[in-house]
Amino acid sequence: PTGPSNGRRPVSGPRRRPDERLSVVVSDPICLYEILHFGSILKLCFVNIKPIPRLHTSQMSGQYHVDGRESLVAAVLGDLTGPVFLVDPDIRLLTAVAEYGATADELPSLRVFAREDVLKSARDDFLASTLLGDLVEAGTVELRVLPSPTPNTLFITGDALSAVVSADDSVSALDSENDEFVTDAHDTYSEQYETAASFDLRTPGRDRILETLGDRLGEPVTETVEAALATLADRPDGGDVDGVALSLLTVAYHEGQLYEVSRWGENIGMASKATFSRTKTDLEDEGYVTTEKVPVDVGRPRQRLLLTEGTVSDDDDVAARLAELALSL
Repeated sequence: PTGPSNGRRPVSGPRRRPDERLSVVVSDPICLYEILHFGSILKLCFVNIKPIPRLHTSQMSGQYHVDGRESLVAAVLGDLTGPVFLVDPDIRLLTAVAEYGATADELPSLRVFAREDVLKSARDDFLASTLLGDLVEAGTVELRVLPSPTPNTLFITGDALSAVVSADDSVSALDSENDEFVTDAHDTYSEQYETAASFDLRTPGRDRILETLGDRLGEPVTETVEAALATLADRPDGGDVDGVALSLLTVAYHEGQLYEVSRWGENIGMASKATFSRTKTDLEDEGYVTTEKVPVDVGRPRQRLLLTEGTVSDDDDVAARLAELALSL
């Protein structure tokens, strides 16, 4: 405050810069919601809002407080019926949605309205993008580009709104009890969503990858890829894996043909034959893969992919080793 208060002389203090962070600690969840609501009206961005310890319960009336985004997504979406708008998620929350959708018995129709940089990050994460691809191909999830950031991440339906508040790995979702605000927010984002640009993941769904890979190259190849993906899911850097490299390494372990895997990858939309060929060359340069000619009755000989000697030892967990090699490329 800078004006007079109760007859005392004015209190002066340093003015905050527009980009300076403000920490807010509150004890009442409704109070925190009102702060978020008021901040939304003024277009403020609260970046460090922390509930005090007594809010740390597994579930409260009108509030969820959990220790991870996956648990939050399960708690919130488990109580909502679609269509649900997810407005301005970060990459960690969007990944949590993909992981929850892969295991949930039922998922409401979800309209993801996210910033383009977040959607591109999801596309670059092979694990997240293939899981999201399953949901997109099933018609459960739509992806559209949010033109500008919003003050808070929101889950919205026609009659419910939850604002997501996070602090490191701890997150809360606070439900609105203001019906008019919920309706206004839903109408506003519905209108924006209808005119927003769609986002193309350019990644096939995980289920389609595994099913078609087995059809084309055999079930042993599918089983190895599936095991490698499970290994990668336990690594913080697992999403950085190159799906083309992992496919080539797996096919090389099973001594399959470059023509078959590259044709498969192009047909399902993973990558072009040229990309498979370039990645094969990179693997050869790293000393992981070699080839041998396979004669055919008509046309040029094809190439059989082989792992170089010593790339995988008898003591290795094959799937984990192939995942490690693909990450190193």
